[in-house]
Amino acid sequence: MNKGFVYILRNEAFRDLLKIGFSTKIPEGRAKELSNTGVPSPYVVSYYCLTDEAKSVESKVHKSLSAVRHIENREFFEIDLEAAVNCIRSNCKPEHEWSNEILIKSSDGTPQNLKELNYEIYGIKICSRRQVESQIREMVNFCELAQKKGLSHFVTSMLYCSNSDCCSFEFSDEVEQYGGIANEIRQVARETIGQFDWFGSVDHGKPSQELF
Repeated sequence: MNKGFVYILRNEAFRDLLKIGFSTKIPEGRAKELSNTGVPSPYVVSYYCLTDEAKSVESKVHKSLSAVRHIENREFFEIDLEAAVNCIRSNCKPEHEWSNEILIKSSDGTPQNLKELNYEIYGIKICSRRQVESQIREMVNFCELAQKKGLSHFVTSMLYCSNSDCCSFEFSDEVEQYGGIANEIRQVARETIGQFDWFGSVDHGKPSQELF
């Protein structure tokens, strides 16, 4: 499985083109890698989604957009952002999505500005106030491990605060501080999160280096 991100990048130097690709890294990190001295302007992320078989989804999207591909062996397309996003969404079922430019419809049909949404993975809303890649990686790892252990439905949200560099949780009503479920969740946090608030006390873990 090539789980990862399908992303759309924009560069002011190539205003009529969008770069559409995939990465197992947080797309902001990918944009930084591409923004080297070989391009006149930095790349910025316009949209991305987390999905299974991201590499396959990328291939399907590229095939669908072959008529507007700028050059055959390059990932640049002459297409507007909304149409590109619709093409991606028609080829996958995103676990979560983000954009800083467009409006899309939520599951209940209500238009929402994706810039104002947090990520949501397995029903857990996650947010890094500073959009720090390492913090997002830790929270994604937590969600993945919690899902594997059947604990994700007990966690409603996670927030990495920009001031304390500490992750906090919100739980469902079933979670009691000294209960067995809480102990299991705490162990998952210790395996994935560097520093987190645990019912008013700071706890520390050893986060893994892999994204998934």
